Amino acid sequence: MSEIENNNIVYDSNGKSTGTGALIGTIIIIVVLIAGGWYFVSSRMDKINQQNSAVNEATTTFSTSTLSTSTEIVDIQKDLDSVNLDTLGQ
Repeated sequence: MSEIENNNIVYDSNGKSTGTGALIGTIIIIVVLIAGGWYFVSSRMDKINQQNSAVNEATTTFSTSTLSTSTEIVDIQKDLDSVNLDTLGQ
C-alpha cells in the first residue's frame, strides 16, 4: 500500500488515515498505566515489609521465655520488673 502525506496526516491508497498517532498515544497511555501500577504495588510491598519487620522486632523485644510460670506474688513482681515497657508500642 502506498501512503500519501498531506498536511501531516498520513493517508493510505484508499484515502483513509492510517491512525499512527492514535496507536502511539495508546501505547504511551498503556506504558504510563503499567508504570503507575508498578509504583503502587512496589510502594505497598515496602509498607507491608516495614510493618512485618516492626512486628518481628516487637516479638523479639518482648520474649516470654524469660518469664516464670509461677503464680507466687514474688515471682510475678520479678517478671514485671524484668519487662522493659518502654519498647512496647514502638
